[in-house]
Amino acid sequence: MGELNPQIKDQLSKYVRVFDFGEHLCLLNGLSLDKVFIKADADNQETKDVLQKYNLLKDFDVKAEKFVSGCQSKFDPSFRQLYLVVTEACNFDCKYCRQVTHDVKGNRSMTRDEARLIVDNFFNLAEDKPRGVVFYGGEPLVNKEVMLDAVKYIRQKESKLKLDRPIDMTIITNGTLVDHDSAQVLKDNDVYIIMSIDGRAQEHDKFRVYANGKGTFDDVIKGYKIYQQAGCRVGISCTIGSHNYDNLEDIFDYFANDLQPINVGINLPHDDHDNPLNDDLDFGKFCQRMFKIFEQSTDNNLYIEHIIRKLKLLFRHEIKINDCAACGGRLVALPGQRYGVCEGAIGMDEFFFTDIKRVAEMSAEWYGTSPLFDDHCSNCAAVGVCGGGCPFDGYLEAKQVGHRDSRRCLFMNKIVEWGLENFYKIHKNKLQGKKYYIPNLSDQHDFLKEIKAINDSLPLRSSASFSNTKL
Repeated sequence: MGELNPQIKDQLSKYVRVFDFGEHLCLLNGLSLDKVFIKADADNQETKDVLQKYNLLKDFDVKAEKFVSGCQSKFDPSFRQLYLVVTEACNFDCKYCRQVTHDVKGNRSMTRDEARLIVDNFFNLAEDKPRGVVFYGGEPLVNKEVMLDAVKYIRQKESKLKLDRPIDMTIITNGTLVDHDSAQVLKDNDVYIIMSIDGRAQEHDKFRVYANGKGTFDDVIKGYKIYQQAGCRVGISCTIGSHNYDNLEDIFDYFANDLQPINVGINLPHDDHDNPLNDDLDFGKFCQRMFKIFEQSTDNNLYIEHIIRKLKLLFRHEIKINDCAACGGRLVALPGQRYGVCEGAIGMDEFFFTDIKRVAEMSAEWYGTSPLFDDHCSNCAAVGVCGGGCPFDGYLEAKQVGHRDSRRCLFMNKIVEWGLENFYKIHKNKLQGKKYYIPNLSDQHDFLKEIKAINDSLPLRSSASFSNTKL
């Protein structure tokens, strides 16, 4: 175990965290994401000069204050991602669904003309630079004809406007209402498919059921295969909770070997006080299991989205202001031309408005929840990559915008620690005979390639890159 020389320790920036890897220490500036590996007993002037050059000493804090102030003042609601809720109806009755909790009646759906009008409004708000459209519900395919028409209409507008890049279109679906014809339309229009699957039948069917209580797994897998047979790119959204976290390794083996998705997104349990996902859930054990799975994922080509996103930021030196596009980048449109910023709030009328100005005001309030603007977060190793998690979760837990979820804080810190430790293991030899090692961008890029994190063509790109910046 090493300990940093006190003369250097006293001069460190408030953003610097020290990681002890035995023979060597890693000094990480959690904001700038600069990192230097040194011997524990390093104390000469040359070492101090290096630490100063790479933003690790106290004089960085002045630069940081200006940077953070600039981020606070540059808020501009771009609304370049649209969540198009073509229907609030769903053919499932999942036991943890927040929309059930919020008492959505399930009988509101868009007409074709309304969906087209909302798409037109979105293009205008995005100043003809829309980046993503996510079809959401309810279950979008309950309103299949309107949804498929909207897909074609968006591609037509895209072609007429000659956009600088294609719009990233995604459907989040339970998969049970798809047929071969609709799958072909989605394939022809390059719509990503994200299917909600919580494990094998024994895990999935505990909570994801029909209104009569019957499990949905067999029908879900049938739909999954229809999409794959049509040639669609299919990913999985897996909600983690008390129903499946004891079996995560077996579940992810099943995903990798039997379903072979292009990626897997993990949904952490939301903080609703009566959410059954949280029953007897040990979040520390969850973190341990997820990183064991992640370490295996490079061998079975399983792309664990939420971990890799953060590692990319850490080793590309990209700072995340807000993790969620609801903080200025997302517009959620409901039937009846009601607009909001968060799909999780569907069913809570106080979060949706007919006046877009009200939506912009809410976006600004949520933008202000960034950890960059919170003095309590400045000493956190993950401050630059975290983005603050889900603002709506914080509101649910404390009825206060900006409240932090300690579980996500733990998860973010574990991601940073895992990344630095494994980078060190690969590059430890570069410290032989030296007092310090400064990773260059090429080394860091190679590390991302080593863990198969170089894939920028996955679903929800407009969310993944939202609010990224550099110092």
